[in-house]
Amino acid sequence: IRQPNAIYFGDGEGGAGKTLSFGRADGQTYALAIADMDNDGHPDIIAGNNAQPNAVFFNRDGGKEFLEVPFGDPSQKTYNVAVGDLDQDGYLDVAVANSDSRNLVYLNLPLE
Repeated sequence: IRQPNAIYFGDGEGGAGKTLSFGRADGQTYALAIADMDNDGHPDIIAGNNAQPNAVFFNRDGGKEFLEVPFGDPSQKTYNVAVGDLDQDGYLDVAVANSDSRNLVYLNLPLE
């Protein structure tokens, strides 16, 4: 079933309290990674999607809001994402594993 992704926030008692939906209403996310992509001290979400652009969801306002920045070819089927500072510049990069197409690395370049 196509639907948006969701975050389930812990309630501090072992359960989930509130939820927050993010991404497309017809989402087909197959993989997620959590990492601080913009070095602001807040965890961001990287989504690998099927037949839709992949996206980084930048954490804004302490997890209450996320800014979506799509990347990649929307026709690809991304089944896994991994994050690491591959070029050793202090910013995390994203590697994606795709089905029926090349696996790719996206270098994260800071805005200047």
